[in-house]
Amino acid sequence: MRYLIISDIHGNLEALQSVIASARRQKFDRILCLGDTVGFGPNPNECLQLLKAQRHSIVLMGNWEATLAGLIGKEWIQKESVQKCMDWLEKEITEENLDYIKEMSKFFSVNFLLGVHASPFDPVLQKMDAEIAQKTLDSVAEQVTVTGHIHQPFYYTKKDGWKKIEGDKTIQLIPEKIVITLPSVGKPKDLDKRAGYGILDFQRKEFYVRRLNYDYETTQKKMRELKLPEEEIQGLATGE
Repeated sequence: MRYLIISDIHGNLEALQSVIASARRQKFDRILCLGDTVGFGPNPNECLQLLKAQRHSIVLMGNWEATLAGLIGKEWIQKESVQKCMDWLEKEITEENLDYIKEMSKFFSVNFLLGVHASPFDPVLQKMDAEIAQKTLDSVAEQVTVTGHIHQPFYYTKKDGWKKIEGDKTIQLIPEKIVITLPSVGKPKDLDKRAGYGILDFQRKEFYVRRLNYDYETTQKKMRELKLPEEEIQGLATGE
């Protein structure tokens, strides 16, 4: 069994399509999305529809979905550009997709894997760091915890501590417990503009992090046509 694990698509259809196409060439059996499928980008409904159309897909709730569902407030929004994107999203999301969002789970567990958007202790908002990662290793039963949210790919073990993931990487999942935070599909913030994803091979007990180029200029063009904030548009070209 191989899972394609993705997070933080943020309404970027071009990035999502490229990731799925790339992952299919490596083969996977199921998609697990760790949340923030929407937000920032121009195609929130299309990204949700594409995920729903995939066989046996699991789509978790992130902070953008939790806000749309009315489960959390907007106190986490600190920038005017982010607030403008949220204002636009609230008008753009369809009733069908809003209903779908309200039914999303915050956790997914299978075999030795726990998937969550932010952290096991605050599933949609807490930012993973070395301290939270160590607490996760001490508290969570599953051997492998995979998160998104911070758009900064890294892994953490008791032996190695906090290790940044740069580019493509294969991570051995035995014998230690491990926390892995994924790169973003649609809004990278690690100074690498490429889309990112992971594939978990349950049989080999290996986790593959992959980065790939995609047509971000088309995404930028769509965002400008919708008059979304230029600050967020520029970030797609720089990975900021």
